[in-house]
Amino acid sequence: MQTQIEARFLSIDLADSRQRLENLMATLTTPMRLVRCAITDPDRIPESKGVAWTRVRDGGNKVTLTYKEVIEQRRGGTKEITLTIDSYGEAIELLEKLGFPVISVQQSRRETWHLGTVSIILEEWPWIKPFIKIAGPSEAAIRDVSARLGLAWSQAVFGSTTLAYAAEFPGVRLDLGENIAQIEEIKFGAPLPYWLKKRRNP
Repeated sequence: MQTQIEARFLSIDLADSRQRLENLMATLTTPMRLVRCAITDPDRIPESKGVAWTRVRDGGNKVTLTYKEVIEQRRGGTKEITLTIDSYGEAIELLEKLGFPVISVQQSRRETWHLGTVSIILEEWPWIKPFIKIAGPSEAAIRDVSARLGLAWSQAVFGSTTLAYAAEFPGVRLDLGENIAQIEEIKFGAPLPYWLKKRRNP
């Protein structure tokens, strides 16, 4: 499995981030587009070292099937295997036939830039403020790009997208393994689900 090295910086301004990227002569490789994901039940993978699940993602330009395993909520604590595939629907059907039911269908919007070997992804998710994800071949490369974008490394968070929701809904119990896969549908324009309403305050 590959080690996923990435850092998130929460509650960012999209227009300001784009301007900073342009000033650094970063390359916009994929404009903002709608992304849909299907997440399978992590309880069906009991042999993992941490919390593990499979994800089918339709990013508009390609479809991928990924196995993800979060061993620790820290940099370098996530492992993954990703395959590029042909069909979003057939991949979901295959996983369900193999005994991995989809428990959460999620929408987001993503815009991808590149600066050297580093990917910079601007993301929007329902009910929370936008954030920026920086991924690269090493922590040093990610730190360098973060600094050039004016992002304080002390503010970086490491782990899954659930951390972005926990920052705005502090009642989310990360210590008990709660995550956004417990929300059946995450969709733009949908009302705030009861699960998050209960976790608005600790």
